[in-house]
Amino acid sequence: MSIKIQPKENYRCASYSRPALNKNKVYSATLATNQPDYIEKGLVFCGDYLLGKNEYYLIDIEVA
Repeated sequence: MSIKIQPKENYRCASYSRPALNKNKVYSATLATNQPDYIEKGLVFCGDYLLGKNEYYLIDIEVA
């Protein structure tokens, strides 16, 4: 399954060790299946960032 999302805000790690997420770009994401209630909460991993359903726009889902 391939998921494309666009963050609603710019996200940056406090330590700057991870690349920032730009709200003007579309990114690939994966479902956060290792998190409790990941479907209900809409949790996805975008790189090293864990985002909830209110923190991104869903652009596309492709089921292989």
